[in-house]
Amino acid sequence: MSLLKNSFTAIQRVLRNRTFRVALSSTWQQIHDELGVGNVTAKQLVLTPKDHEKLRNWASIEAGADPLTTIISGDRLKIASMVRDEKWATESVFSGMIQVNVRGGEIPLSQGNAVTPPSTLLTVAASDILEEKVNTVVLVENGIVARNWHKCRIPEGLINALMVYRGHSSEAKAVRGWLDSLPPSVQKIGYFDFDPAGLGMAIDYGLHATLIPDPLNEELVQGTNNKKELHVQQLIKRPCIGSQLPDSCGETWDWMTLNGRKCAVTQEKLMVLEWPLRVLDLK
Repeated sequence: MSLLKNSFTAIQRVLRNRTFRVALSSTWQQIHDELGVGNVTAKQLVLTPKDHEKLRNWASIEAGADPLTTIISGDRLKIASMVRDEKWATESVFSGMIQVNVRGGEIPLSQGNAVTPPSTLLTVAASDILEEKVNTVVLVENGIVARNWHKCRIPEGLINALMVYRGHSSEAKAVRGWLDSLPPSVQKIGYFDFDPAGLGMAIDYGLHATLIPDPLNEELVQGTNNKKELHVQQLIKRPCIGSQLPDSCGETWDWMTLNGRKCAVTQEKLMVLEWPLRVLDLK
């Protein structure tokens, strides 16, 4: 039996907590069958101090690390320096990395400045971005829109802004942590779907502003441009969103909701419509 990570963790927990009775799980049954440690009774495995010593020695030899003193945490490179199997890593291969783009100028990195041509995204460790050289960040929700950032009709003042794709799972976590770590001098702007959820997301992220379509007129919500049913579904999930918005959003929210308009226009639709965008202050 080769030592698996879950077996190492189980042994580690027993040794550190000085536990002498454990539930007879499949993991402990395998360890018992392999090493002959403990006595099985009433669906439990009863261990002795000698069993603890045997478990510690075996795990140390098999893993290359003492389960009593080694904390398995980090990426594959760090884990490779600690134990035999780098696949025991607790962080994904791309942990802490985010995807960015800038339409004009360069991205300031600790390794040197980078240029991102249209339709490209640079995957980089968030910690490598020289935040002291970043003035404005635009957080984009949708992946296809992030890839086509150069097609979005953003205000001229945002051409040199650092666009950051929000991503999902670990990437979204890395983006959120990086945004929260930025100094107050960096202006943080969001670009989400123009619907209740999009405005709510801008508030939840604590952004200074968000991009919205400009002008707001009936052409924007005519026909297939608008998803009224989505607007309704979002308000069911978050019925108080209107009262949670700052006063600066009052006129925009009124336009989105009055006269049965139920506005919900996606970023993709705004892009294909080539609709101009403007900055709506949230602070």
